[in-house]
Order: sequence, then C-alpha cells, then structure tokens
Amino acid sequence: MAASHDPPIAFATCGELLKFLRRRARLSLRELSIAVGYSESHLSRIENNTRAIDRTTLLARFVPALDIQDEPELIAHLLALCATQESAPSGDAASSPPQSPSTTERPAHTPQSADVDHHRLPAPLTSFIGRVEEVAEVCELLRTQQARLVTLTGAGGCGKTRLALRVGEELTQHYADGVHLVELAALPEPHLLPKTVAGLWGLNQSGDDDPLTVLTESLRNRRLLLILDNCEHLIDAAAELVAKLLRGCPQVQILATSREALAVPGEAHYHVQPLALPPLQRGRPLLAAEVEHFDAIQLFVERARLALPGFTLTDHNATPVTAICQRLDGIPLGIELAAAWVYLLSPTQIADHLAQGFDLLVGGGRTVLPRHQTMHAAIDWSYQLLTEAERTLLRRLTVFAGGWTLAGAEAVVAATVDGEPTLPEKAVLPLLQQVVNKSLVVVDHLSTSDVRYRLLEPVRQYLTTKLTADEAKEMRSHHLRYFCAVAERLEAQSRGAAQATALAIFDREQDNLRTALTWGLTEQGASIDDRRSAARLTADLGRFWYMLQQWREGSDWLQKALEVVIDEEDVRPEQRTPEDCALAAQLLLRVSSMTRNLTLAQRRLEQSLALWRRAADRRGAARALQELGSIAVEQGDYTRAAELLTEALNQAYALDDAWLIAISLSKLADLAGERNDFAACERWATQQLTFARRLGDIGMSIAALNLLAQCALAGGRPTEAIALLQEGLTLDRQRNPQSRGGPWSFRNLGLAYQMLGDYTQASTYFRKSLQLRCEQEDWAGMAWALEGLGEVAALTARPLEAAQLWGAAAALRQSVGSVMSMGDQQRNAHLVTAVKQQLDRETFQRAWAIGEAMSPAEIAAA
Repeated sequence: MAASHDPPIAFATCGELLKFLRRRARLSLRELSIAVGYSESHLSRIENNTRAIDRTTLLARFVPALDIQDEPELIAHLLALCATQESAPSGDAASSPPQSPSTTERPAHTPQSADVDHHRLPAPLTSFIGRVEEVAEVCELLRTQQARLVTLTGAGGCGKTRLALRVGEELTQHYADGVHLVELAALPEPHLLPKTVAGLWGLNQSGDDDPLTVLTESLRNRRLLLILDNCEHLIDAAAELVAKLLRGCPQVQILATSREALAVPGEAHYHVQPLALPPLQRGRPLLAAEVEHFDAIQLFVERARLALPGFTLTDHNATPVTAICQRLDGIPLGIELAAAWVYLLSPTQIADHLAQGFDLLVGGGRTVLPRHQTMHAAIDWSYQLLTEAERTLLRRLTVFAGGWTLAGAEAVVAATVDGEPTLPEKAVLPLLQQVVNKSLVVVDHLSTSDVRYRLLEPVRQYLTTKLTADEAKEMRSHHLRYFCAVAERLEAQSRGAAQATALAIFDREQDNLRTALTWGLTEQGASIDDRRSAARLTADLGRFWYMLQQWREGSDWLQKALEVVIDEEDVRPEQRTPEDCALAAQLLLRVSSMTRNLTLAQRRLEQSLALWRRAADRRGAARALQELGSIAVEQGDYTRAAELLTEALNQAYALDDAWLIAISLSKLADLAGERNDFAACERWATQQLTFARRLGDIGMSIAALNLLAQCALAGGRPTEAIALLQEGLTLDRQRNPQSRGGPWSFRNLGLAYQMLGDYTQASTYFRKSLQLRCEQEDWAGMAWALEGLGEVAALTARPLEAAQLWGAAAALRQSVGSVMSMGDQQRNAHLVTAVKQQLDRETFQRAWAIGEAMSPAEIAAA
C-alpha cells in the first residue's frame, strides 16, 4: 500500500495517471478490469483518454482497486483530472452509451422485393445481462462502417452468440433490408454453407448455378447485416463466402461468431471476454453490496431466479456465489448451468461441488444445442476441431497452474513420453499461436515485456481428463525440473539488485511452485529423482517464504522436504555425500528461521553446521554460525553470540563475500543493541547499510534502517527514528507493492510514537506488528508487540489491561525460551513498578495470570 507521505505524481491527463497507478499496483489490464467490473477494451480507452470516467465510479471502484485509499493528495489530483476530462468536448463516439441509430437516417437502398423479411432474429427467451461496453463498441464498428466484417471470437460458452444477437437488435433500424441470422452449428458439411445462406431468402438455383454467385447477385444492392453464428467448424468455407459477399455487395455488413477469426482482409477481430468478476478475496466474507454490480454475479442471480423464484443475493450467500463465478472464470454458459441448481442445492453446496470438478454443469433445455447442454460438451466441440499436435500441446499445458510463460511451455511440453514422438521446441510457439487464435488459451499482457498465457479453469479441467497417466507423470516431472531451474536463478537474484524482480516472479509463479512441490513431496507417483528435485526446490524457495512472511506455508514444505533427505533423529554426516550434506544443511538452515521454538531451532542449526562442514562448504557454515548467533542473542547468551558472530564475520571476510559480510554486520549490530551498546550498534549498522546499498539488497537495507532507528530511539530522537523507519517501509513497497509492511518496523514505530506521547498511533503500530507476528506464529515477535501494547495501556491509565498483556507476553517468551533485551527490560521494569503501585498485589497477580493463560488464538482475537 502506498503511504500518504509519498508525493503525488503529476500527470497531464486522467488516463495517463490511471495507467501509471495500475502499473504501480502491478495489475494487468485484465486484473483491473475484473476488479472494477469494466471490459479490458473499455479500460484501454479510459487510459488512452478516449473515454471519460465519472467521479462516483472513480471513488467507488478505482480507488480501492488501485489501493490508493491512504493517498488523499493523489486522489484529489486524480479527481481534478477527471473533472477536466468530463468538461472537455469529446470526439469519441464510443464514449457515450449504446443508442439505437436514428430513425431518420435513410438507407441507401430500399428493398425491391415485397416478401423480404427485414429482421430474421429469434425472440430472446431470457434477459440479456451486462456487456454494455461490448455492445456499444461492436455497434460502433458496424454503424460507422469502420469494418464491414466483425468477427466475435472467444472460448466456448463465453456468450458470443448472445452478444451478436443483442448487437443485431440494437441495429435493426440501421439496415433497410434487415438483420438476418444464419445458425451454422448444425450444418455438417462446408459445401452446404452457400446454399443454406441463400435459402434464407428463398433463392432457388438450377443444378448448374453456383449458389454463392446467385446469393451475391441477389444481395448486391441491398443494405443489410448478416449474422453468421458458429463458423469455427466451417472456417474455410465461411471465409470464402464472406470474402465474396463483401467484394460483390458493397452495402452488406457481416457479423460472425467463431472460436477463431476468419482471416479475411478488412476483418475486425473482437475478442469476447468472460463476464467481469469480483477480485479474489481471502480471509473475510464478502458483502452483497461489494459484488452485486459485476456482470457475472448479476447473471447468476437472474438465472437462479428462473430456477427458484425469490432468490436474492445476500451477505450470507455473496461469498459462495462469487466463488462459483470465479471457479467458472466468468464463462456465462457455466454460470447459467450452475445457477439452475439453486432449486436443489444452496450456493455453498454448489461451490463445494464445483471445487471437486465440473460434473454438476449439465442440464440446459431440451431444445438447446447438445454442445450447450453441458460445459464438457461445449469444450469438447472445440477440442474435436483441433489437429493432433494442437491437442497434444493443450493436454500437456494443463500441468501448469496459474499460467505460464513461453519459455516455460517450450521447456515443459516439448518432451518425449514413452517413446511417443516429441513436440519439437521450435513447434511450441506456432502451435501456441494456433490455440490462442482458436480461443482456447488466454493471453495476458502484464507489461510491454511480460506476457503470460493461461487456460480458463473449465477448459483446463476438461483437458486434464485427456492426459494419460504416463503422459501426466512425465509432464509433472518436466514441470518440476523446469521450476527447480527457475527457483535456483531466483534465489541467486534475491541477494542483490534484482531482488524486487525475483520477488515479483516468485509471486506470479506461486501456483506453479506449489504444484511442483505437491507432485514431488506428496504424490505417490513421483520418482526418487522427483522427490530429491522437490527437496532442492524447497531449499531455494525458503528465502522467499521468509521475506514475504509466509512462515507457516514455508515451514510445512521445508518439513516435508526434510523427511525426504534426512532423518532428524539420526543425523550421521559421515554417511552422506557432500551434495547430500549440503542439501540437508540448507533445509535445516531454512526451517530453523521459521521455527518458533528456539531450542529446536538451535538443534537444527547445529545439525546444519555439522553438515555444511562435512560438505566442506565454508559459505554454508558461515550462514549457520550467523543464525546460531541470532538464536543465542534471543536466548540472552550474549557471550556465546559474540563468539559465533565474530567467527562468522571472519569467515565472510576470508571468503570475500560482500553479502555474507553484510549479514554478519547486521547480526553484530543487533547483538550490540540488545546489550544496550548503541554506539557499537550504530557503527555496525552503518557499515551494513553501506554494503546493502552497494549490493542493491533492499531487504538488507531495511534491516539496517531498523537498527539505526533503534539507535535513534535509544538516543531520545524519535522523529529521526520515524523518518528512518518510513524510508524502510517505502523501500519495502518498492520491492513488493503488495507488502503490508514489516512487523519489526511497525514495532519500532510504535516505540517512537510512544516516546512522542502519541499513544493512539503507538497502539496502532503495535497492533499491526502483532497481527503479522500472529500470522507467522512467531511467539517471540508476538511478545514484543504485546509488551508495547502493555506499556501504552500503563501510560494511559489502564493498569489492569497492562498487567494482562504483560502476562500474555511473558508466557509466550517462556514457551520459546526468548528473553527481553536490556533496554526493553529497563523501560518495561519502570512501567511494571508503576502499575504495581496502582493495583494491589492480588489484583495484579490475577490479571497477570489471566494473560498467561491466554492462547495465541485468543491473543490474536483480542
């Protein structure tokens, strides 16, 4: 989150500033479109200043989506630019909502035949939901004759036909000779296409007449819109028919729907996206008011009412309804089939069933085309039109979770399976282009240099059933090995100037990384090599889990990996190869950093040190010494800590490893601070900051700034401390825009505001620190925050609460073997004495005991 102290960015237009803010938030156009409920094309027009945005929408949708609620100056600047844009004349016709063309507009031709049916469109059986922007944009293309052929493409079930019909309804008055629909889904043979279209006007040909020639001659002087629905299985014949009609009939326009473009000269290709979805939310239930304006939710509610009259969206069912629509990736066909079950199942039950698969998505009316009666049939229709090579590519791409890059696809799917012919690496890109063109793979342009691909979840589920067991096993192994290489590269980048980039890639690939780990560490079909690869992958990811405070997940994976490579109860380094020792040592080192019990962490680090030494890895041994030193600091064994950290620093200098040197300096500064030697602390931390900036390591710079802030606090300079800590939080946001801040920084900010007498701010920051420490299950860190909250309570005449908070903190420290620093002990002891003077002995002890008895869950909820 960007903080209010950041200066507002000056841009000349609303669109330019919105584009900057979207990129700053690391949102793709599609992600923002989902968050605000607009189509990607609509957002693109806003960013290019060809479409205005009103003040209400800006505040209600864009401000929270861009996470700028805490930047009032920036919001004010954005609103000013918005107001300027609204008052300026616009030359873009698409900026106004879709309107029926003027009835006074005269056609160029009046039909000569009295038996012409002007509007051959079926009457809609259900309401049309959403798609306001899409209807307006397609109407504009046709009404202004920017394109004589518009082809709507998209995945099966995404609503192409319904959109085409709606456009036709909007434009009926624009065409003197009518709007005409030709449904091609049931047409089996390409050669029947011209005759079928000609039959719409009752044109009969003799045996020698070419039906396409007859049709062209008949329509030559007519002004009409021809809708060709479902062209994909007749693509070549449709392209030939369209090309000849457009050349021979200058006033005919064609609106086609297909799962791939017709590739006719002059064609305007309009990709139909799934319906707009609410953004993913975790950790809290959704309210109806938050999601009701999204098209996907509106469609579900409307169709549910057909099955269960009186169905309404409420705060109680908003979360499962949203989960249903998100699971179906906003595909209208899937949403309609799911909504039909509300007469029998609750939204929660429907969501639970869909989480297990899409077998529930069957039904549809008896008169509906078979391929629209189930989600499976809709996708199968597309699959059967593919070449074998395209099918092979798509099947193998299902191994990816959360999308993939071109490099990933080339590395994973270009593989031989049981002697079957491989997909050559050079064939992957052309095949990928083909399945993208056929609307089976979605392209996400995250930036001008970052492109990812993904399968819509219903498509992915369908394709997974097409993988044989042997092919699936081989693909998962390739997938695991590829991401092992990715993680190894990212781990190296995380220790320098590329840290922010490495974190961003890790964040984007988390679903793939979890999938690879699941295969290698939990699935019975994984080979021994796969299991060891997964263990190496886990070791490389440990630093990322730690930096992003994902301690619980990281600890779980590291523990599983340890079970693969080492028996913790029987570590015999002499029986292992150096490579085995190094891997086991790295895992022990990583898991110790996320172990809340200091005794257990110390034992694991001692095992790690022995293994590093067995592997003759001096760098790894130095890292183990550093972490053992940190454990000794927390345990209050400052003499042993100094010995360990000094030895680690000497080894780092001997290795001439700047990163290791900086880590040692940081830990020596922390030791000095714990001992109340803030002159030494400042000296070490200043040296550390110099190394960190030289390396470009943001995380290390943040640690140095925190240490220097603690020195400022010890010297009675809280304002200086706040400036240092805010600098660190700014760096953290630059490194990871999704960061919620650091618990260490928040705790130190709490101390600074407490020193200034601003107890409200102090309490706010202590609670932020406590929340993050609770999520990490870091008991010692929770004690830090609770002690701060207790001090604020004592300073604001709440002695009973202070005693309870201190009791809870003491119990947590005792459970993990942690002690308070000398400075903290002195400050806290003074306040404890003051509280004891305000309460009688029995009351104080009872309050303390209540705090001691609180569970971590009760502490977090307090």
